[in-house]
Amino acid sequence: MSQHLRAKRHAEFLVVHFLDASIHTDLVNGSLGNELYAVVGRPDCSKLVLNFSGVQFLCSSMLGKLIAATKMMSQKGHPLRLCEICPHIRTILRRTRLDQILDIRNTEAEALES
Repeated sequence: MSQHLRAKRHAEFLVVHFLDASIHTDLVNGSLGNELYAVVGRPDCSKLVLNFSGVQFLCSSMLGKLIAATKMMSQKGHPLRLCEICPHIRTILRRTRLDQILDIRNTEAEALES
């Protein structure tokens, strides 16, 4: 699919795994950001789960991309869920109150529940 994302179909969900442990600004403003938007724009992307297992660092630029992707999915009338987020990144999401905007689940199994 791409060099930074791996997608798999699970029933009506498209589950995307990040292949980089460190998601930094240059990556987000370049190919990763484009790849994420390409996934969100896919006609077969009705329900989307972004799995962050293995990701240990997330730059602020990526937070903006996640908010934009959430809005894009909302406009399509479909959910975007995040899961498997490490404690360090969860703390950042909590402190910035993005955990109140983003649909965050602990596990991929939880994210796939209807």
